Amino acid sequence: MIQGYAATLDRRQIGLGVLAFIRVKIDSHSEAEAEEFSRDVLKLSEVVACYSIAGDADFLLQVVAEDLDSYADFAMAVVRRLPRIKEMQTTFVLKEIKPFKGFPLDVGQR
Repeated sequence: MIQGYAATLDRRQIGLGVLAFIRVKIDSHSEAEAEEFSRDVLKLSEVVACYSIAGDADFLLQVVAEDLDSYADFAMAVVRRLPRIKEMQTTFVLKEIKPFKGFPLDVGQR
């Protein structure tokens, strides 16, 4: 049940002023293509979370960067250049209302 312990850092105080989500569509929906994309994403420090999703995109990446210029460089020089990317769309976080702090233990108990 417990997978580890970690300190929670304030991203702004460590110089990561931009938080964004990138929705990614890949060229092919084969399992091999998805696994290869996943392996590539695991190597990117700026990507703090990645989810395979249903809907009009294949993956949702949560990304941090120092500022908008740094994000633009990362998105265009790194993410956009990953093989198999058909389309990507970024949504910038303007304000964190309820950042992830852990899973609730009371869900499903009501």
